Amino acid sequence: MGQWRIVRVEKAEGSNDYTGITAVETESGKRYTVAQVISLIKDGNYFYTQEGDDTANVVPVPSNDPKYIRTVADGVLQDNLLELPGFENPRR
Repeated sequence: MGQWRIVRVEKAEGSNDYTGITAVETESGKRYTVAQVISLIKDGNYFYTQEGDDTANVVPVPSNDPKYIRTVADGVLQDNLLELPGFENPRR
């Protein structure tokens, strides 16, 4: 199974919460749609964010029929998906 650190996110215009995240970019430069991330996580892969020594797991929500992704709350604001830099026009 693979594991990838997310370093940037694409958000729908005007969105300010995790439901507006449409794609992510990993530190290798590979971009994934939210649907791809959810599928990979369901298959046992692992996505996360990191700020210094702090990491936060990325999980699909809601768990029974996921449509979105977000980080697991850990009390460290800087490692949240919404705090990551954005990008436009993903190269999926």
